[in-house]
Amino acid sequence: MRCFIYIYYLSGIGFFITFNSCNENTPPMKVTSRIVTLQNKSLQLKFDLTGGALTTLTLDEHGINPYDWRIPSEKMPENNRKGAPFQGHFFCSGRWGGPTPDEIKAGIPHNGEFANGDWTYEKKSEQNGIMHAEATIEKWKIERKINLSVSDPVCRIDEEVTNLMPFARHYAIVQHATFGGRFLNNQCKVHTNAGAGFNQALIKRPDWQKYTYTFPQGIADTSGNVFDLTLSDTPRSYVSTHIVEDTTAWITIASPVHHLLVGYIWKQADYPWVHIWHDTKDGAITAKGLEFGTTGLGDTFPLNENLRFMFKETPNLFIVDANETIVRSYYLFALLIPENFQQVDQVMQINNAIQIRIRTKEGETTNHILQIP
Repeated sequence: MRCFIYIYYLSGIGFFITFNSCNENTPPMKVTSRIVTLQNKSLQLKFDLTGGALTTLTLDEHGINPYDWRIPSEKMPENNRKGAPFQGHFFCSGRWGGPTPDEIKAGIPHNGEFANGDWTYEKKSEQNGIMHAEATIEKWKIERKINLSVSDPVCRIDEEVTNLMPFARHYAIVQHATFGGRFLNNQCKVHTNAGAGFNQALIKRPDWQKYTYTFPQGIADTSGNVFDLTLSDTPRSYVSTHIVEDTTAWITIASPVHHLLVGYIWKQADYPWVHIWHDTKDGAITAKGLEFGTTGLGDTFPLNENLRFMFKETPNLFIVDANETIVRSYYLFALLIPENFQQVDQVMQINNAIQIRIRTKEGETTNHILQIP
């Protein structure tokens, strides 16, 4: 038998909890922490119900948390400081970036309400759970289903977003997976099957298409200086945006120093855009974002530009109809890598498993098979 927890929020009053218990012999479940944990035999994940972000991933007895990145509240955008900070892997909805001045006056936070507000959690088992949230101003709601593999370090995330308005409107989603802490260093490597792309710093130029490129090569400036997007040793910050043309998309980040790799794989139709965010301070790397989503331009661009922008026949926004529910999914996985790790050649789903092909510095390849939930 199952029991359900309902958590409500009323402005000016706070939270109160009601329970629908299975029977008088089954005690009601209580939310005692804003952190929820899911785990199997090899993987542990922690989500913060304030903002809904994945904040911790630990693999076996490894001890390094790659999602140990967080913006202090005082450094958040002013319109976000009353809510959750940006941290770990968080969910950008409705927009990727900042709202307009009038939207800020209406109470819309940077990157949307879901990343800034409160979520609730319904536990199914140690390996499965459901998170819920509602954007009360923007009029969206979300149900996130989390399912871990029985034993392997793999997690499937299914997110159902519903338009609560009686009319169709444009929408954007970006999965903002951000890496930092002890895991991140200038030896980290990024690999992906994303292809053609551009530097967001050059996109506002009328001749920006002169500076497009294909992963792994990036163009840093109008002088045509190139750099390797797989590496993390460049002293300058950038956001490199790419499209995926294969039916399956994937991206990984590896820290050879810590022998740890984290990656994602998903259907290209769900998220055709990939963004690599490399952030530095005084020439040292401070954050690495592997962001994948439905949009290629941040909301720092005027709405009319967002509406008409297209790159390699890939549109920038999509439409959600009145009261429509859309579903987007992805797999998250982690893997211990050898000391002589060189690169990830390929990630693919084969039936009920994910295969990660690793190449060593000596040129040898090995296939690692992880069973999916």
